[in-house]
Amino acid sequence: MGASLMKYVIMGLSLAVVASCNGGHSDADTAAAAESQMVRKSVIQDRFPVTESQYDFSGTMAALFEALDRRDLTVFAVIDHQAGAQSVDMELGANSLVIFGNPALGTPLLQSEPLVGAELPLKALVYEHNGKVNLALSGAPFLQRAYLLGEDEAIIKQIDETMRSIASEATGDQ
Repeated sequence: MGASLMKYVIMGLSLAVVASCNGGHSDADTAAAAESQMVRKSVIQDRFPVTESQYDFSGTMAALFEALDRRDLTVFAVIDHQAGAQSVDMELGANSLVIFGNPALGTPLLQSEPLVGAELPLKALVYEHNGKVNLALSGAPFLQRAYLLGEDEAIIKQIDETMRSIASEATGDQ
């Protein structure tokens, strides 16, 4: 017996799970694991689209804050994961989460589906990995599919366009 790839659709997301019956590694195991990894990356990219930055970490953070400020978006919190790691004597590259939003746009989504509050406010993660600086932003289309926000399509479109322009400005990808 080898591995089997089981596919599920949960809250509008396609997920793949590799099940191995004998613990061995056959070609089917390898292929199933590779497909599972591709699906995982696709789901992550859908939920948090990642853009490589042309700037260093500090420059990306500064450009992100400028882009948010230009749009009058409220920054609710900044979490420095690197400082958290250092506080427990562990190492981590530069990695900061910026939590931001616009209650005028988020509130109607929350009124439609209160559980979307687990995703809002929106998030931007700036991080260094393998010598590159990346920006990951909350994916608005993911919110629409995951929380069935069909009636809020205009708001989702506005959020998506805003997030794309923020990503371009904050990473120098214009």
